[in-house]
Amino acid sequence: MKKNILISFGTRPEAIKLAKLIYQLKKNKNVKIGFLGATYKANSEDLRESPSLKIMNSFLYKKKIKTYVAEPNIEREKFKYLNLTTTKYLIKKSDIIVILVNHNEFKKLKTIKNKKVLDISGLLNQN
Repeated sequence: MKKNILISFGTRPEAIKLAKLIYQLKKNKNVKIGFLGATYKANSEDLRESPSLKIMNSFLYKKKIKTYVAEPNIEREKFKYLNLTTTKYLIKKSDIIVILVNHNEFKKLKTIKNKKVLDISGLLNQN
């Protein structure tokens, strides 16, 4: 998975700038972005004040952008606007995968082939 990583860091404002840059580079094509994690912190169901939601909201309902969200700790029915899906489906459908929260479920991911990966949570830096 590491050779597909675009950048790995923990500062969210820089991540937003990079994600927008990716969008600008691909603006002539429909882009599918998958977000792994939405909660305030890992392995929690708390969405209050979540920086991940702020990042995702900057891409929701934009022309030429389709978003997918995998969040194992919240109920799909309550958050339909996020287009919640499974991690497997998200990886299959997304052109760019943004790891926002390092949930235990995501630590089990073996490989993400032929995808651009933006690791904001630092998940891929953990041993």
